[in-house]
This record gives sequence, C-alpha cells and structure tokens, in this order.
Amino acid sequence: MIHSRIFMLLTLVLFSILLSACEQGNDQNKRIASYVVIIGIDGLSPDGLRNSEAPNLQRLASEGAHSNHARAVMPTNSGPNWASLLNGTTVEQHGVMVNSWTPDDFVMPPVVVYEDNVFPSIFAVIRHQLPDAETGAIFDWNPMERYVENELISNLQLPSDHFETTRLASDYFRASRPDFTFIQLDHVDSALHRYGHGSDEYYKAVANADSLVGLMLDALKETGMYEETVILVTSDHGGLGQGHGGNSPQEMQVPFIVYGKGVKRGHLLRQPINAYDVPATALFALGLKVPFEWTGRPVKAAFTGYDDPELMFHLNHLINEPEILPGRDGFNPAGGLFIEEPAIMEIVNPHNVGEIRFTTDGSLPGAESQLYTGPLEIRENSVVRARIFENGRPVSH
Repeated sequence: MIHSRIFMLLTLVLFSILLSACEQGNDQNKRIASYVVIIGIDGLSPDGLRNSEAPNLQRLASEGAHSNHARAVMPTNSGPNWASLLNGTTVEQHGVMVNSWTPDDFVMPPVVVYEDNVFPSIFAVIRHQLPDAETGAIFDWNPMERYVENELISNLQLPSDHFETTRLASDYFRASRPDFTFIQLDHVDSALHRYGHGSDEYYKAVANADSLVGLMLDALKETGMYEETVILVTSDHGGLGQGHGGNSPQEMQVPFIVYGKGVKRGHLLRQPINAYDVPATALFALGLKVPFEWTGRPVKAAFTGYDDPELMFHLNHLINEPEILPGRDGFNPAGGLFIEEPAIMEIVNPHNVGEIRFTTDGSLPGAESQLYTGPLEIRENSVVRARIFENGRPVSH
C-alpha cells in the first residue's frame, strides 16, 4: 500500500512537471490581444520624446511598458532599420543595406526568402500562420513597400504625407478592424534633416506626430478595438545635427513603447532591446510563432505574467551627459572663444544621481578624475569632458 501511494505521488508530481513544461512551451501560442498596431515615427529619439509636447506618447510610455534605450541597427539609415523593423532580423540577414534597395539588388542577398528575393517580413509570417488575417501597411515613406511582400498585405497604402497617413489609418480601423497594422510617419525625420535634431522645429514636429497618434487612438476607441489592442511605438533612428547614419548613441538609441491589452502598467524594461525585436513582440502578442529564421526575440517582460529576464551583467543604460556651461550655440559644442578674459566653466548634472568627474585635457573621465564641486576659471585652451559616476561606475554619456 505504501509503495502504491508513493508511486501515485511520484506520478502526480511527474504529471505536474510535464503539464507545467507544456504550458511554458506553448505560452507563445496564447493570443494576448485581438489586434496589434505598430506605429513607427521616423527620426524620433528618446530626447525628442522627452523634451516635446507629446502627452499621448508620454502617456503610452508611462502607463505601459517602455525603454528609452532600444537600439537601431547599423548603419542608422532609414532603409536598413525599417527593413529590420519589418523583417525581425539584422542587415546581415535581410540584405537591405541602403535606402534605394530593391528585390533585384543582389549585393547582399537575403539568407532566406519568401518570394521575389525578399526576406520574410511580418506580413508573410502572419499570412503563413493566419491565412485569413486582415493586415494593413500604411507607409508615409513610400520606399518601404519594397521591403515587404505586397501581395500578402490586405491593405497597402502609400500616402502623400503624414496627415493622409493618419486619415487612412483611422479610416482603415473603422472599416476593417484589422488584426495587424503597421503605420509609418515620416515628417519628424524631415524636420531633423532640415532644422537639426534638438531644434525647436524638430520638437514641434514630434508634437505634431503626437497629435496624429492621438487621432489614431481615437479611431481605435470609436471602433471598440482600443481595449483589445496592443500598441507598439518605436523609431528607426535618432539624430545628430542635421543627419544620421553614424554609430553615436544619439543616432542609435530609440524609444520602445508597448501599451494595451495584457501589458504591464508603468513598467520600465530593464533588458537589451533592438529594432528587430519589435516585430517579434508583435507576433508574440498575436499568439504566433516567431520564425527560427528571425534574429529578433519578443520582449515578453512587457506583458503581465512574464518576469524581467535575469541578466548576467550590468545593463549599460546610460543617462544624459552633464551639461557644460557656457552652453551650446546651435550645433557648436559648449564653451567658446574668450579673449583677454577668463572663461568661467560650470557643469550641471541633469539628474539627481551620482557625481560629476571631469578632465580638461580631452581624455575620457574615469573614477579617479577630478570631482566637480563648483564653477571653475579656465585660463588656457582646454577641452573639457565630463561624465556622471555612481558607486565608481560611469552611468552617463
């Protein structure tokens, strides 16, 4: 009798373990939301989101799950990055290295294809697993149509500007209640190139994009989709001066926002996130399998019931660098030319953490560099570099 009870107990334990394993293995197939919408805003940087009048986007971030340290792919040009945001993988895999890429460009052929030499995009993956799904693509930057399988998209629109993009997206929600929609706004990038990243005109363009996002949210509410939707907001790159394409943090870092059905509220995502993780996260919300051929991983920690991953190493999420005064003049660096008078240098910590350490010979500040305690008089040519440290470790650019 005792052996029989032990056998039954072991059987129940083994069954529970197997059931738990099966549930964990299948959790990617549980549909979290009825609808998923990706909104990509070309040229939107974390700085642009933080310093603009953007109540809608800021609310989605603060009431959802977000990171200000997601990374674009290199090079930080629109073509390679929009392709990564659509195809769930890197430039080395999908082959879109330049904005002018077309399917007959065999300089770097895709490692796998669906049709016509195009790497399988999120539209191909959805169509493969949900043949009857209603899917939409509304690309303000029209060349994006070359990066996807047009014949697999239920509704592909190539509007003339960001206003028409918003109208078409809103009308599409009302008419079709699509399972998945990818919307791209391009005018923030135009302001970046014309006026410069961080200019008043750039911030106004971000504010305008925010108001357009608000109109799209209103349309989702009108249709009854809003409460059953996961919304992903991101960008293809940031900016530096009047351009992008380099590998600086200002160009590489982009916001990543997840909001809606099944998403954690007010959750800061503390993990590495890349542009190609965006479509993988969209598939996860739709309960679909992420292809092995993709590099991207779903950011599961954005959703309730999923813990933040345990990292083996320190996450290098750097905060904004100290501000050196006299401040910047347009795109010119801080400081200036002082003739027959000393320069009074002041360094401001924009955060309530850490301490400032600096050098005056152009070298990178370290934990043993001079501690900033107040304004200094500079009487000779100097290149000042400053950085914020916390517990001896650099935590800023």
